[in-house]
Amino acid sequence: MSGRNCTLFFSFIFLACSAFIGSLASNLNADPGYYPAPELNREEAARQVIDSVAYAINSPDPPVDCATISILNVKEAASADDSRFNPFLKYLMTKPSLQDESIHRTPEGNFLIHYTKDRGTIDAVPLPDHNKNSIPDYVETIGEALEEARRFYIEMLGYRNPIDRFAPGKPCEVFVLNLGGKATGATIPVQDVSSSSENRAASFIMIDNMILGDSIILKSSAAHQYAHAITLAYSLKNESWWTEAAAIWLEDRLYHTLPKYLDSIAFRLHSKGKALNTDDIRLFQGNTLWTFFLGEKDVNLVRKIWEEMELFPEASLLEVFAKVLEREGHGTLQENFSDYAIWNHFTGSRDDGNHFLFAGLLPDPEFDSSYSCYPVAGIQVDNPLESLGMSFIRFESERTRGALIVSFDGDQSCRWDVDMLIVSDNPPYYFKAKMDLSPAGYGTIGVPWERVSEVIMIVKNIDCKDESSGKYSYMASHDPSYPFEFNFFNTSEEDGKIAILWETGSETNLYGWNVYRSVEPEKNFSRINEIIIPALGDSSTPIIYKFIDDSARGSVKYYYYVEGVTCEGLSSRSFVSSTQIKK
Repeated sequence: MSGRNCTLFFSFIFLACSAFIGSLASNLNADPGYYPAPELNREEAARQVIDSVAYAINSPDPPVDCATISILNVKEAASADDSRFNPFLKYLMTKPSLQDESIHRTPEGNFLIHYTKDRGTIDAVPLPDHNKNSIPDYVETIGEALEEARRFYIEMLGYRNPIDRFAPGKPCEVFVLNLGGKATGATIPVQDVSSSSENRAASFIMIDNMILGDSIILKSSAAHQYAHAITLAYSLKNESWWTEAAAIWLEDRLYHTLPKYLDSIAFRLHSKGKALNTDDIRLFQGNTLWTFFLGEKDVNLVRKIWEEMELFPEASLLEVFAKVLEREGHGTLQENFSDYAIWNHFTGSRDDGNHFLFAGLLPDPEFDSSYSCYPVAGIQVDNPLESLGMSFIRFESERTRGALIVSFDGDQSCRWDVDMLIVSDNPPYYFKAKMDLSPAGYGTIGVPWERVSEVIMIVKNIDCKDESSGKYSYMASHDPSYPFEFNFFNTSEEDGKIAILWETGSETNLYGWNVYRSVEPEKNFSRINEIIIPALGDSSTPIIYKFIDDSARGSVKYYYYVEGVTCEGLSSRSFVSSTQIKK
């Protein structure tokens, strides 16, 4: 069991089982082999599992309306840590028996839906039956949704039928009953709760009997649970957040229901310093953002990850991510997380149309700190950045000659990655530069910013060890002489050609020069040197450069400037000088 959130986890387990622990206590002390049946029905059990999660995180409402992950978490804890909880779980994970039960088999024959119309029980479904076929519309809608989900997930996306893998030809069983008003559904693996040898299982599905409102809410809830049934047939031993994130992604692919999860995603963006594979249940649904990132790279990636989890059940989820991403040609997990962090910046009003398709629906990025006055000296972050967590620091440009110099120093216990996202003037144009970090986690970068509006420093802890978290510090200052100081710059006619001459008083981290020309003083400049003109790089003494433009025509007035390029590919330019060749 992960040690990252033990207090929350054990609070969750304790609260989930509070209904019967009291009755167990004295008998357990006297006879460890004595297990009385818990004194609660299925509805009370399901309600307590959901309530326990909400209570454990001090929230009046549950952070998720899907009970599947809650039940699987309790199951995992019971199997791994305390077999005293088995009676409770065995009861909870047994197929329910409904009073005066009716059964509807979907026309395609893939689902058996158990329900009751007995108004004397809390499990009764709504009775409207517009087509007068004696099957309530509520039940038929669930059946339609499940068949639509089966066709889409299996026939179009390539997932395997979760029932055929264990009982070929048999239908998936679905129970419509009262789940206490806080959960819309749950998917339960048909497996001995104390078993830890089997990595996958067939499942039965439970859907709440009072999901009101537009039919798409009911249909998407059913499709969500069927997505869980599919993934549980690949792997039971997976992290709960991934189980829920994948189900949301599949549900949205079918019914476009992402808007109902926007609040959860916004909260995840707010908590971006938390680990990607967090065990904080409040972030599980918001973590679907990572699943959407993978899906926009390759719609088959999510399925291939589940297939890999089945083949290698002992591998960690992050190991599976890394293996699949590299095998499919998408680079390392660290490279993908670095890209994902940048995608997290392009949300809300910063949506540039090149990242999340729904980025405009998300809130603007939150900056952990923002500065407009310099120097910024020795800032130590207060909260550690967890493994595969990120933070954003914003530096507003002073729009003067020179550059912003940023230094970074991260804890040596972590592996760091730092990108500088440079934003030019209107219209917004973004350029990314990576800070070169030493093995000890230290680095410095200069960003010329005369024509830059802001610089965003995106810090990532790309260490994939679960327990890796660390702090970092940074400083920022303005250097008016970076990456070069001009002594002079001029252009003149020379032997029927135009000579561009310039001298620098100093150079820092300078890679080379480009020469630009136009027939207009302020626009339509194009580069005229075929290869970059090498610079000395670092110098505190004057250096003179000369470039001959032999393509200039007579009687045409030309405008020139030179551009100095740093070793990171960033540039700073001179003022404009003009001349023409006389006839």
